[in-house]
Amino acid sequence: LILGWTHRTPAIANTLLATEGALDRFLARQSRTELTIVILVDEITPEVRQDLREQLGERWNDRQILLRAGSAQHMEHLQRVAYHDAAVIILPGADFTSQRPGVVDAETVKTLLSISAELESDGSHTPLAVAGLYDSDRAPLARAAYRGQTEVVLADEIVGQLISRCVQQP
Repeated sequence: LILGWTHRTPAIANTLLATEGALDRFLARQSRTELTIVILVDEITPEVRQDLREQLGERWNDRQILLRAGSAQHMEHLQRVAYHDAAVIILPGADFTSQRPGVVDAETVKTLLSISAELESDGSHTPLAVAGLYDSDRAPLARAAYRGQTEVVLADEIVGQLISRCVQQP
């Protein structure tokens, strides 16, 4: 389950679809046989669908990739996409152009907290959560907000490491 549409969403979906061996092992651990990607977007437009189709190319399959309209900030929208049954919940953050990074990180943490509280109250299994944050100082807060296994991807650290590696190895 990918919560939100950003410029990275098609790349995330493409990488998931391209991964074979590790994905098969992950699906087996989850007692699942095939990958289904559900993407929750604010609004399903022809442009979003076309962009996804173009970037996925021959990997596009409308039975395997499902677009659903809604917001990760609303529990009823999350329930519609069966977040509690997901093997993994991916929160890619948002583009810098839409809001300030601090606001985006705060929404990501709020979503993790809401999902965790809801899952805890009904006793459901807690899926792995992978959250993209811009500011590494917010990582402990994101990890504390979610009661299940959490992986936090820190954009500022990754970009910093890539830039320094490029300086060392042009």
